[in-house]
Amino acid sequence: MARVSVLVLAFFLAAGSVSAQPAEPYAPPLMPSPPDIVSESARRILEGIRRLIDRMPMFEAPRITPEGDIILRRIRPPLPELDEARTPEGAGEGVDL
Repeated sequence: MARVSVLVLAFFLAAGSVSAQPAEPYAPPLMPSPPDIVSESARRILEGIRRLIDRMPMFEAPRITPEGDIILRRIRPPLPELDEARTPEGAGEGVDL
């Protein structure tokens, strides 16, 4: 019985020393400064506007016909050149029947 009481006493002493250790002080996460937030927001907005403009189709100058119709012709981007290294062998030779 004395042995059990010694073990219980040792357990409570160990538990008390663990809980008596000082806790880490709370440090809130670092927040960016307001000028940094504004700068990053402006950068993102300008990037979005740039992407929007890049997606817009380009048009030639408007042309007005004698009947008063306005014609807006879309400028088509040039087609990429076919690379001969990418064409499969025998392409364009036809099929023997």
